[in-house]
Amino acid sequence: MPAVEASPAYYLQCVGTQTFLTISSDGKCTANTKDNSDAQKWYFDARAGDVAIHNKASGTYLSFPSLASGQRMACSEQTASPKIYQLVAPGEACDQYQCVIAVQGKADVVLDVSGSDKKSGTAVLLYSKHGGKNQVWAATLADQ
Repeated sequence: MPAVEASPAYYLQCVGTQTFLTISSDGKCTANTKDNSDAQKWYFDARAGDVAIHNKASGTYLSFPSLASGQRMACSEQTASPKIYQLVAPGEACDQYQCVIAVQGKADVVLDVSGSDKKSGTAVLLYSKHGGKNQVWAATLADQ
């Protein structure tokens, strides 16, 4: 996994679908083909060993309405107390830049591309961890 830094922006690419975490104009998170826009660039803010994740285009934080499996991810103005995530290694076979993004304190609830769908615009959800590649994210520097 990359070192968590406050300043560089990262692309988050789903390993299983090869699509990128993107914030849409309505604030919902989708998985899309890479377009190099700021809507696909994310910052990791260190928070007590874990991270809050916010979008470069909107400045809003990755969020969810509840911990129920299948909840659609969105970004909201939670700057005072954003949702916190753990970056967890997905398994021994993956390299240092791949991670599962789990809810802090709930390692079994993770970011997931719905149905492993490779189509641009597919919903990004919270889902029960099952080990599929649609729950593994590769972080690469966006602004080099």
